Amino acid sequence: MIYSIDIEKTITKNRLVLKRNILETVFDWIAYVSMIVIFPIIAISGPFVYADSFKEDFWGHIIGIILSIWLSIHIIIGINKSSKLTFVKGLCVTENKEDVLEIIYQNSWTLHQKNKDSYIIAPEGIKTQLNIIFNKEGILVNVISFGKGDMISPFRQLARRNYINTIKDYFEKKYALQ
Repeated sequence: MIYSIDIEKTITKNRLVLKRNILETVFDWIAYVSMIVIFPIIAISGPFVYADSFKEDFWGHIIGIILSIWLSIHIIIGINKSSKLTFVKGLCVTENKEDVLEIIYQNSWTLHQKNKDSYIIAPEGIKTQLNIIFNKEGILVNVISFGKGDMISPFRQLARRNYINTIKDYFEKKYALQ
């Protein structure tokens, strides 16, 4: 699914704001809260449900609790990073648009939406959306990964970073000499 960007709110808040209906947003937040809360609850309730095995496998339960809390923290960080904007320094808006089109061509990505102030790009084979907003000094880049049911996934941070680094590396190489 491709979401449009609310450019004014995105620039004001310095975080990606998508144009979505309220129902999608509510369902996504219910899923996020469920993922964050359910893992620690299951891990912590384990010793109470399996009291006999708790004495025998104390460290197994402790490790389970630690891993579930770590997973919940990882989900919270992923949710926070999914709306983060990365600034990439460029020259002017016209030159930056040409550079982004060159990156799209080099990597065989698909340009889904082309506006005056932004591009929405979909890399091949992955449920991912690259959002690029142009301003006078450079570009603002954000990558969203979609999970099951087109919910914005808090996972796949490494893939997001790779896409952003592809764009940053191109701009750094091109403008390092100038």
